[in-house]
Amino acid sequence: MFKPSLNFWVGSSIISNNMAMICDNCGKGIMYGHKVSHAKNRSNRTWKPNLHKKKVVLNGRSINAKLCTKCIRLLTRAALALKEQKEQTSNTIATVTT
Repeated sequence: MFKPSLNFWVGSSIISNNMAMICDNCGKGIMYGHKVSHAKNRSNRTWKPNLHKKKVVLNGRSINAKLCTKCIRLLTRAALALKEQKEQTSNTIATVTT
């Protein structure tokens, strides 16, 4: 069975494994610990990241990535800030030329 290695993903900076519950941006994954009852009985449990499949533009290419909700928030805020910055610079150039 073919298993992709790091050399296989040379064209993309995002390396994702379809089976893993890992965020493609920050690398957040499953955490392990104990749930503790009132009687202090400990049993194993897992905490899974809140992942969503999103389409992301990376280096002009649109790719599907699994992102945690924190990374989705950060990326949308960064995109909005970049858009506002472009609008402000275009407005200042327009006022200087007139």
